[in-house]
Amino acid sequence: MLSDMRRFRTARIRDVRLWLGLSFIVVSMIVGAQILSAGQDTVQVWQTTRDLQAGAVPADLVPVWIDRDVARHAYVMATEPVTGTLRWPLTAGQLVPVSALTLDVDPDVRAVAVPVDSRHLPHLQSGDRVDVWTTDTQERTPPRLVLTHVLVSDVSSDTSGIASDLTVLLQVPAEDVGDVVAASRSGVVDLVTLPITSPTP
Repeated sequence: MLSDMRRFRTARIRDVRLWLGLSFIVVSMIVGAQILSAGQDTVQVWQTTRDLQAGAVPADLVPVWIDRDVARHAYVMATEPVTGTLRWPLTAGQLVPVSALTLDVDPDVRAVAVPVDSRHLPHLQSGDRVDVWTTDTQERTPPRLVLTHVLVSDVSSDTSGIASDLTVLLQVPAEDVGDVVAASRSGVVDLVTLPITSPTP
């Protein structure tokens, strides 16, 4: 009688272990299927890591996962290169909309390299917009505003060996190129950044 009870208990324990094992397998399959399904329903799109002004080429982007239906035709896929310039500003953390990009090139804009002492400009990045001021140190006249809302397309160190000098590449309307060039040669140039919310004229 005692041996029968032991066999019965052993059989019950084996049954419980069997059912627990089967339950674990079933739960694992369900969770795996859900994860796989979720992965198939999401895609990677580009997200900004800093503020970008209108007219800038989007840079410093990171890929993020979002719902496929949300991304469809609305945002630039991370599998595609970002080309063109921004029609409107984007703030850090925003996804890059397809509609925000344009491939149009303004034929009336020229790239002008302006040497600027690093003490006369804030930290600049491609895509910032600045006001250009000049001061004629010989004439001792007050600073003069040369041009406003100018797009910065590049910032690099001066290769002349003067560590404090930077070369800032500005996108200048063709009719204003002469004023910017004259300002960079006749006096001290200061660049003042504009907030991203500042309207573009």
